[in-house]
Amino acid sequence: MTGSVPAPVGGGIIGLRPALAVKINGLVPLLASSIEELPAAAAHLESLGVDQLVLGHHWFSDPETTHPGSIPLDPNRVSLDPLVVIAGLATRTQNLRFATGGLIASLYHPLALAKSVATLDQLSGGRFELGLVAGWQQSEFAAAGVPFDERFGRMIEAVQVCRAVWSGSPFSFEGRWLTVGPAYSQPLPISGARLPIHLGGGATRPALARVVRYGDGWIASEAADAATIKTGCVLLRQLCAESGVAASRFAIRATASPGGGVADVRAALSSYLDAGATVVTLPLASWARSGEEALEVLAAAVSTVHEAGRVHR
Repeated sequence: MTGSVPAPVGGGIIGLRPALAVKINGLVPLLASSIEELPAAAAHLESLGVDQLVLGHHWFSDPETTHPGSIPLDPNRVSLDPLVVIAGLATRTQNLRFATGGLIASLYHPLALAKSVATLDQLSGGRFELGLVAGWQQSEFAAAGVPFDERFGRMIEAVQVCRAVWSGSPFSFEGRWLTVGPAYSQPLPISGARLPIHLGGGATRPALARVVRYGDGWIASEAADAATIKTGCVLLRQLCAESGVAASRFAIRATASPGGGVADVRAALSSYLDAGATVVTLPLASWARSGEEALEVLAAAVSTVHEAGRVHR
């Protein structure tokens, strides 16, 4: 492979205080009566002290497919387009950050992905973080005409293409699936090639080696408990030591396992932060059954994470 492809560099919130993220899926109907009201809900969450909003990605739900983490799936669940939704929410907020948690890299053309992310980052004022995953639902790959066993290689090449495009024009890239350039592309992300890219995977050496070599953070499986996060953090530090890279610059993104009540959410978030997570995502629909309960859970979550941030400083 040739081209202007810089090493991962970090940026955004990486290495700073712990942060609370909330999944966008589930905000309807808890805090918004319709998709149209999501921008107002995002502004409300920002006023409550939430740090980030996160949205995952699927083209469709296959009722014949089982989640590898044994997470129950509702085939009728609403699955929004993350880049479109985040663009809409960014215009109604000031400081709230946004992340994909993550996009299935193989289902995007890398140049289209680089263009969309750069545009979105400009629209948000530099508040976007790109999360990429290899994917697990084989029927989506079949529909896209992408061999399932190429998903990890294509994810890495997507990262490399984005870094090359965002490094400035003219850029060139030569990889396994794409050759382009010299070519020009504007706009660039506000931080250029420093826009944070987080990679999904298990708490395994191959997955975390990809993070250390190509990424700025690790997106753990939604099914990962605090013990798994701790195992992953230990392994990540080992890999960083072997590579001569500072482990402190990597974001560790975890998802709080479903529970109920204020006491449970405080305990759950604390356990993930103690295990090494820097960003804990709250799937609000799994923690509350009404808008009133959702606000109580959020208040407890915000105070727990921000108190951890004061200790962290």
